Amino acid sequence: PVEAAPGALERAVSLLRDSGDTEPVMAVADYVLQPSVATKIVARIERINQVLGLQLTADAISGHLKTLAFQVDNSDDPKVLAVTSPWWRTDIQSEDDLAEEVIKLVGYDHVPATLPLWQPTQINFDKTWPQRWKAKATLKSAGLFEVATYSFISAHQIDFLGRLPQDFLALANPLSTEQAYLRTDLLASLLSVAERNRMYSKNFGMFEFSKVYVPKSKGELPEEPIHLGVLVRSEHHSYKQVKAVLDRLSRVFNVPIQVVPHKLEESAAYPNRAGYLQLGDTHIGWIGQLHPDLANQLKLDGEVAYMELVWEPFLAAAKPKQSAVRGRFPTAMRDVAVVVDRAVTWDELAAALEGHTITFINDYYGDELGSEKKSIAFQLTVQYPDRTPTDTDAEKAVNEVVGKLKQHLKAVLRA
Repeated sequence: PVEAAPGALERAVSLLRDSGDTEPVMAVADYVLQPSVATKIVARIERINQVLGLQLTADAISGHLKTLAFQVDNSDDPKVLAVTSPWWRTDIQSEDDLAEEVIKLVGYDHVPATLPLWQPTQINFDKTWPQRWKAKATLKSAGLFEVATYSFISAHQIDFLGRLPQDFLALANPLSTEQAYLRTDLLASLLSVAERNRMYSKNFGMFEFSKVYVPKSKGELPEEPIHLGVLVRSEHHSYKQVKAVLDRLSRVFNVPIQVVPHKLEESAAYPNRAGYLQLGDTHIGWIGQLHPDLANQLKLDGEVAYMELVWEPFLAAAKPKQSAVRGRFPTAMRDVAVVVDRAVTWDELAAALEGHTITFINDYYGDELGSEKKSIAFQLTVQYPDRTPTDTDAEKAVNEVVGKLKQHLKAVLRA
């Protein structure tokens, strides 16, 4: 500041006099082209006491400030002080700064220990997060790793899956050609992760919760639903593993999802091993095995299966599970295999046997069954609340089940 110049000059002259036989030859000339403007603050006594939590008088506040070389003038209002800070205190800009200077002299030990005033407000929590953590725990218990990928994909990834770039949102200024478009699903991103990690293991699975970006009309912002993507790479039975993950999620959240066979993108999905995920009449995702040609291009040996689920409608359909008291008596279990048409699904078979306790084992396709038939094996559990089932009871239950399947699905018991 310019105010420091006279003092510095006087000190320099003093040092020259002390060091030798020197005397100034002329008076001091001080030319100030742009004098600094002193900071003036209108300080309310009430505000300073509010900040400090004290009840200081105007005279006490004025005395403390004057001790620190502040110029304090009375104003027309007795509750207000006109304070001018010294030129070297450029840090003082407000009433709160003055309150800090006052308390330094009063002493911090005089500040009362009071709880801060808190006005409770309504806090809205995202209640979907606990459900997502529950889903993540379920997926991790199935041996899957969680991954996090970018929301951007390249034109090559779009073309690789047999899609068209005009169906995606293009970024106006992408960071690179590898991040030029916003994804509409998670498949391309998870395939990229699988390709980069293909040398570490031939058997692994991963999942990701993330937003996707579905284009709307021109000029409108896209929809941003949350999707769950699951990808499994294994030497054998990858589709079966992904379907098992879907079944586990359905059981944990008590959501009746059906897999409706459907030919998806022929260049991306394995023929006759793909379908839509249906919740009633609502399509909420798809499941399938990656086409072998695509897997070979990515140098992914074995099989690659994938599932994608729209999370919000799935979570909206979740309902509490109702538990029944476990029976006191032992059960009898029998394995049953029936031959049905290839178009028959497990859901249709389970619906035909509603009221019976059955568990899927496997399905089988063989030349001896013919090109239009397949075998479905399942386990039938027989239990009574008041007694232990006998072999006769178990055989009777098997005959009843086979009779229902013969009536509804034209099934034949496999020898």
